[in-house]
Amino acid sequence: MRSVRLLDTPAAIPALYPSMLREMSYWLLSGAYGPQAMNIAMARGQDQRTMQAMRQLRAKFRDPIRINDLANDAGMSVATFHRQFRSVTPLSPVQYQKQLRLPEARRMIMTNHPTVGETAYQVVYASTSQFQPGVHAYVRQVSLG
Repeated sequence: MRSVRLLDTPAAIPALYPSMLREMSYWLLSGAYGPQAMNIAMARGQDQRTMQAMRQLRAKFRDPIRINDLANDAGMSVATFHRQFRSVTPLSPVQYQKQLRLPEARRMIMTNHPTVGETAYQVVYASTSQFQPGVHAYVRQVSLG
């Protein structure tokens, strides 16, 4: 949450974000998922190709995705790609992409105040009924946190 708040003061980012990143890394590595995070950081082979697919999803989170294309790019069958993706993150590729879209939707709603429908359209949700419960829960969670 503190990292997100830095967006309100861009001049503070170079001074504060590096220490926040170190702190987040510490808590991640010392927590329950530390060994899994370490495995991801030290990934080889299929894990490395899965990480590349995750980078593609982050870079193009607004674009529609085709799992077949991601699997082909990773040199895996669709079934292997799904299994491998879930071994790196507990989410499917589509769920992962949705998790990337929610912070952007929150930022848009809090800064630009568009309607939920406009926001859903801009972050490429298929329908507002699919989008609305997730973004409202996310905005509430982050606002209270």
